[in-house]
Amino acid sequence: LWQQAQAAVAMLLGGNAGEVAFNVYGTMVRGVAPLTARQILLVNILTDVFPTTAVAVSAVRNMRPPSERGINMDDLSHTVAIRAAATTIGASASWSLATFTRAKPQRAATVGLVGLVTTQLGQTLLESRDPLVLATCAGTFVAMAGLITTPGLSQLVGCVPLGPLGWIEGVAPAAAL
Repeated sequence: LWQQAQAAVAMLLGGNAGEVAFNVYGTMVRGVAPLTARQILLVNILTDVFPTTAVAVSAVRNMRPPSERGINMDDLSHTVAIRAAATTIGASASWSLATFTRAKPQRAATVGLVGLVTTQLGQTLLESRDPLVLATCAGTFVAMAGLITTPGLSQLVGCVPLGPLGWIEGVAPAAAL
């Protein structure tokens, strides 16, 4: 139980820290945050609600035994730092690829969002190979793809439909990580 709680907390803290760092990076490069408030909320809905819940109720990878307080703080801190760094690198690489291929800001933001969500989903799959986690991650990716590729819904969440190059720019850095 403590390992499942620790994995879920690490996912939430590491992913959100990576989201913040990615937006700080984008602001330093372009002068404006890559993701809008609606897109950040979308990322949180896609990565924090169902995948984290699935990990919390599923078998997780082996961690060091919990301390007498229940959660191993050294392991938690280490995992949060790694997840934050990986999330930042994956999203930043995706957004940078789109930005430096002269994409319009909204397309680059959409590619960055794909990179951010895909990187976090990939990390979730490292926590557990439980069928519930696999199904939740696959469903989350399909939901994101549906939102982005459907013209009316895409604009509603501040995105633009992506072509094959945009999907490659968004998914490749996450897959490489």
